[in-house]
Amino acid sequence: MSRNLTSDPPICLETEFFRVHHGERFPDEYSWLEDRTNRAVLKHLHAETEYADYHLQRQTEAMAAVLYREFSVSQTSLGATNSVPQVRAKYEYFSRSIPGKQYPVQCRRTRDESKCEEIILDINAFESQSNYVNIRGYVINPNETKVAYCVDLIGSRRYRLFVKDLNTGLTTDTGVVGVGGIEWMNRSDALVVVLEEENTKRRHKVVRYYVDEGRLERLYEETDPLFAVVACTTRDGAYLLVTSESTTTSEVWFIPNTDSTLAPRVILPRVEGHRYHVEHHEGWFFIRSNKDRPGFDLFRCKVDRCHQNEWEVVFQGQEETSVESYEMFEDFVLVFLNTRLIRQLVALSLRDGSKWNVAEVEIGAIFSGQNRTYSASKYLYKVQSFLTPPTLLEADLRNLTTRVVVRQDLASGLDPDRYEVNRIWVRARDGAEVPVSLLRTKDQRCDSPFLLLNVYGAYGAPNHILFDRSRFSLVDRGVTVAIAHVRGGGDLGPDWHKAGRGRRKGNTVNDLFDIVEYLVDRGWTASGKILLYGASAGGVIVGAALNRCPGLFAAAYMNAPFVDVLNTMCDKTLPLTAREYLEWGNPQDLEDYRVIRALSPYENIAPQVYPPVLITASLNDSQVMYWEAAKYAARLRRHQMGDNPILLFMRMDSADHGGRSGKYDLLRERALIYAWLLRQCDIITERSQQIAATSC
Repeated sequence: MSRNLTSDPPICLETEFFRVHHGERFPDEYSWLEDRTNRAVLKHLHAETEYADYHLQRQTEAMAAVLYREFSVSQTSLGATNSVPQVRAKYEYFSRSIPGKQYPVQCRRTRDESKCEEIILDINAFESQSNYVNIRGYVINPNETKVAYCVDLIGSRRYRLFVKDLNTGLTTDTGVVGVGGIEWMNRSDALVVVLEEENTKRRHKVVRYYVDEGRLERLYEETDPLFAVVACTTRDGAYLLVTSESTTTSEVWFIPNTDSTLAPRVILPRVEGHRYHVEHHEGWFFIRSNKDRPGFDLFRCKVDRCHQNEWEVVFQGQEETSVESYEMFEDFVLVFLNTRLIRQLVALSLRDGSKWNVAEVEIGAIFSGQNRTYSASKYLYKVQSFLTPPTLLEADLRNLTTRVVVRQDLASGLDPDRYEVNRIWVRARDGAEVPVSLLRTKDQRCDSPFLLLNVYGAYGAPNHILFDRSRFSLVDRGVTVAIAHVRGGGDLGPDWHKAGRGRRKGNTVNDLFDIVEYLVDRGWTASGKILLYGASAGGVIVGAALNRCPGLFAAAYMNAPFVDVLNTMCDKTLPLTAREYLEWGNPQDLEDYRVIRALSPYENIAPQVYPPVLITASLNDSQVMYWEAAKYAARLRRHQMGDNPILLFMRMDSADHGGRSGKYDLLRERALIYAWLLRQCDIITERSQQIAATSC
């Protein structure tokens, strides 16, 4: 944190600047903050951070130190730990976490009796160049002589490609920047590289990069601004797949890995509304598709007969079941299912057609482990929940047994039996049932306790129930933690997303208020005792909620909030904007515009009493521009009719959309934020006690 602290809120210069949309004239008096080359802008951001720092240090420093010790105990109580190794032909590959080090160390050891070990990449070494390090990729070539990886040292997601020769130890800076993904081809001297447009960050081009020659060769380019591309090889190594996808539509091209000079061929041309994803197995394409229902099913077709009339059903889900993903192996296909937030992992035999329900989690999450070997009959997967720390399990697909491979230790003193987990379904105003997941202590004695409500609701991304040691520092102090699975997210499948995007985006905000009303009516919390949290797109919902009914909330915390929605969606040059018309609406369309206009937090700030608000953002963020938080904080403070502080902490050094990159830096920042939230609870409690004493 900064040391030049001040108790005076910064005064932001207001200019006479107006934007016009569909004949409506809007003041945007803080638009000048969008020019980061202006020294006055940087000076103001520093002033904002110093003001926030003053409040955070003065109110929470001691508590933050306590919380940091609680958060970090699990990081420092163990010695150096290794991940479960990935076995290749000559070596086993693993990462090592070392107490006190911010980043893992990537290693390998020989598979012979000597078990000779070497360090491939010590990510901590980059700290001499920057306090932010993010590695994308990290892939070993087929003959295990080279590793390719991409580096971002400032947080802008502008990744640079490096290749290290594992025989000589020499690392080559390829000069290739703007990398969105990498994959080795079957030949060990060529990479498939996905490139991003510099300004929009849209993944638009796939190229071959010949390592020894330093030569790029164009493979595929997507010109439609609504689509972005990814590239990967099938698990059996037979084909390179290039998938071009928008929010609603996808198209897949393939190239045989036996002859990478061939031009890509399309499997099925794009049709609006049809999304599909492809794998390969013994001359058949296995296709996850929504052609018959929104929740997807699994089909297959011969490689040379891809027309939909030739497709055969492999797995068909029930009406409320979503086929979320699948993984191909020589004898099995693993399918991940979601039925009303009950997660399942199912194994299908490709030899006898039998089915095995490997795992089921009611309030939690299941993820794939690291499974590289195509011929494997044992499958690694991970489960976690509010009370279950990340646990890696192995399913024996032939003997139909499972075993725990490794389980992350619970922090010292954490007893799962002290807590209870609940899932409730709230009937929304239009009849939809919206789930909420809650964590609290079993001996919660306080009626209507404080409640931290986490909301996201965008892009079809589920708000997963994950294990988080830091949550217990709130719960143990009497705060109930709730995760709202509102529409717009993917918690109940693609239809759930569709019901909360575009012109239906208002459902997301309405869901939040219907949940709050239910929780207050049932005594889970009380009006004025709700701590609201939203990050990125979740900031839209938090900001809209604060504008609509600020008195419901004790405080709000937003990280990298998307709050200047109208202006951002009108600027096609900004990262992600054009691709997100299908998510938020196209403001050139009058009806879409009206929905965005009614929802956008920045445009709808009004003179009223807002609760305390803490905002964190990063100057180098390329997903949500820093000025959204800066403009929002300035306008919110100017319209604040009460004495509750509006705080903006801008990470002026290297950090990304999510914040810091080092694990200890993340924990320190989280400790400060949680300490601030707990302080707001104390302030409200103290005021209530004073009022009660006065009335007596």
